[in-house]
Amino acid sequence: MDWLPDELQLASGSLEEDYKKLYKVFESDFIKSKVYYNGERIIYQKAIDNKTPGGYPYGFTHLITRKNGNQRIIDYDRAVRLPWVKAVIEHADDPAVVILTAKRYTKNNGLTDNTYLWLEEKKFLIILSRINHGKNRGQMIITAYTITENYVVKKLEDIRRKLLN
Repeated sequence: MDWLPDELQLASGSLEEDYKKLYKVFESDFIKSKVYYNGERIIYQKAIDNKTPGGYPYGFTHLITRKNGNQRIIDYDRAVRLPWVKAVIEHADDPAVVILTAKRYTKNNGLTDNTYLWLEEKKFLIILSRINHGKNRGQMIITAYTITENYVVKKLEDIRRKLLN
């Protein structure tokens, strides 16, 4: 996995500065450049996340924060691995990336495919969801994070087992 970037260094001591540094990476990777998965453009949720500081879009904040009650707080395990998201998507054909798909029903999108890009060795997961309506068609980044809970691994293994049968 020589294609996997180094983790970011976030030691500014300032949450605002960390957000700015992280957003520059997100902007470079997903706003100023086009990323594709299986020929479909990677898109992100552009609505502003008012539960985090700075007025950043949900597509960004869900990659660097986690839910804590009614708010989202920065999760430094996620944040330092932000450069991994684009790299894993672009190298999804590498055997180190386990690709799993499962149908999911959502109120906004109806029945859709979720794709799990699981960098199993690094316990890192990216979740994409196919959007088939409106102007923003493509694979939407839902979230990405380091797996710390056993139930997540169990869920992924269940999906893998169903796909193999």
